[in-house]
Amino acid sequence: MNYGKLIRRILAPAIVLSSLIGAGAVFAQEAGGRIGSGGLCLSASGDTRLANYCLINEINAERLTDPRGILTTDGRLKKAGFEEGLGFPGALPRFDTDLTVTPIFSYSRNVNGGNNSDELTLGAITFETDPDLLRKAGVLVGAGLQASGLYRLGGGDTITGALGFNASRAPQHGAEVIGQSQQLCYQNYMGDNTFANFCGARSVTRYELSESRQRSLTAGFTRYFQTAPRRYTGLSAQIERVFSGDTAVTSLGFAARQKTRAGDEIGLNATFGLPVSGQHVQRFGFQASYSTKLNDRALTLSAGVQRAYGSQIFGIAREDRGWSLQASYALTDALSVQVGYRRNDSSIDYFDERAPVIGVSFEPFRW
Repeated sequence: MNYGKLIRRILAPAIVLSSLIGAGAVFAQEAGGRIGSGGLCLSASGDTRLANYCLINEINAERLTDPRGILTTDGRLKKAGFEEGLGFPGALPRFDTDLTVTPIFSYSRNVNGGNNSDELTLGAITFETDPDLLRKAGVLVGAGLQASGLYRLGGGDTITGALGFNASRAPQHGAEVIGQSQQLCYQNYMGDNTFANFCGARSVTRYELSESRQRSLTAGFTRYFQTAPRRYTGLSAQIERVFSGDTAVTSLGFAARQKTRAGDEIGLNATFGLPVSGQHVQRFGFQASYSTKLNDRALTLSAGVQRAYGSQIFGIAREDRGWSLQASYALTDALSVQVGYRRNDSSIDYFDERAPVIGVSFEPFRW
């Protein structure tokens, strides 16, 4: 049977550029692209909207003609806030909730929030850390709980919120780490494959010896387009204001994600921090990532560099330069491992760091 002809007859109002099926069709109308037989759009996808853009283009180009793939696309569009989807019956409720529990199993060089074990030397002066306040390395075991909600305003606009709580313990030291987080975001579909995003977030992490508090406000835009046959790209720009203690730091971020002809994804991110008088600020950061499939399992390779400066300690300027490498591989549908290495070279030796990155990620349990 020729599925292409059958689907085109049944779904002509939905998969041909048409204004009869509402916001979902408008999104479809503005796209263009292709999916390969190996699942170009969904393979190694770290960006849901980029994957949806790819799928819609495939349908419009009549390269995706499998009924299951078209129904899947319809459901994905409705879930993303385009209430009409591709015009199929079956509306989703405006409000969705999700409750997840995620196991925690990772290695940390500082499970108690302590000070660096090295001496702090500034010129001819050497400071020694109280032995009881030294950091401790170990394996953290625990779990994280997250309750999230999604409200669909229609036309691709959504409001999302999340409340998170996690608790882990390093059995070898008896140290506990407790974290809480809240986030609220508004996504606005502006047309022409462009989205605006506005988020506010807050987090608190408590260690045995210290506590970290942070608040942030973010505003940004993302636009999706086709750069070449079978290549889909998303470009983003954002401004972020982070509040930590008495310090507020503003940074500008630019990102690009591209889905290749083979279904892989390439990501590039650059961050530029604005100076704050007398404060140590990350002034530049760059990260590149590559996501693909190895033995039909997701593999992501990433590398990054950063530079931070702006503060002085007893008249000695601190400047840090760092880099990192990491690989993440999905052993099963529910289990991934991360290995890597990070290094920081500081003008003040106390802040030097050379550490492995070792972790295990679990697929959340959902209710």
